Amino acid sequence: MKSAVSAEERQHFRMKKMFFLLLIATLALPGFAKGKKDDSKPDYLLVDPETAKIFPKVEEPLTLQRGLQDDVFFVKEGKLTPAILSFKVLNRNNLEVISLDEWFQEERNNIRISIAPLKRRGEKLEDLAWKQIWPAGKKEKNPKRQPVALAPGNYLMLDVPAEILLTEPLKKVERRLAVKVELNLRSAKADPLVFEVRLRKKQGRVKELIFAD
Repeated sequence: MKSAVSAEERQHFRMKKMFFLLLIATLALPGFAKGKKDDSKPDYLLVDPETAKIFPKVEEPLTLQRGLQDDVFFVKEGKLTPAILSFKVLNRNNLEVISLDEWFQEERNNIRISIAPLKRRGEKLEDLAWKQIWPAGKKEKNPKRQPVALAPGNYLMLDVPAEILLTEPLKKVERRLAVKVELNLRSAKADPLVFEVRLRKKQGRVKELIFAD
């Protein structure tokens, strides 16, 4: 009888130990102590903790520029012509090759684009004024990467649909928008490219999109 009780006590002790270990493991999970995940930022901006090893930090800053310099886009049947907005990711360093291991294989997802309404030209905008419109959709579970190397003075051209600038109805004859283009990477940096556009309406429909000087 005595040995049977001891066996039960040993079993009880083992169960308590397993419960304690499970509790420690649960508390160690990312986000458990912080509660619900912050959804204020799009999923495709999040980087896994392992990326610090997979994607080495790029010390040399890159430069963002507009690509094809069309100043006026015409709207026909709800679509813009030209149909794309082009941007360059440029290595302005004269000596060093820049390696980007984090580069998305879906190249146009390497930048993100935000817009903000403007009341007047050159208006200063608060961070909350910007609305992100690109990339579109949710984060891929396992986005494919394609490491690239940028030689001095070389650039990568990225194209996105021009129609993303027509995301909201135009209520007035003319509307000003600020457009901000940023790198959608954590391992590399570049100053944001910010410019202004004007949407013009004729006979109730948007007819032109003009890039300001």
